[in-house]
Amino acid sequence: MLREGLLGQWAEELNLPLRPEMVTPGSHRMVWWRCEHGHVWRAAVYSRSVCGT
Repeated sequence: MLREGLLGQWAEELNLPLRPEMVTPGSHRMVWWRCEHGHVWRAAVYSRSVCGT
């Protein structure tokens, strides 16, 4: 399960049909993220959760 701070940045509509509960923090799957300012980018789940980027 992803930590709460990352769940808020998960770009749900861009990642469908994938949902946050379907990935693990160590996953190297590339997914879409959105910051609080609306910027959207792709990054591996691993790099966001384990490496903290």
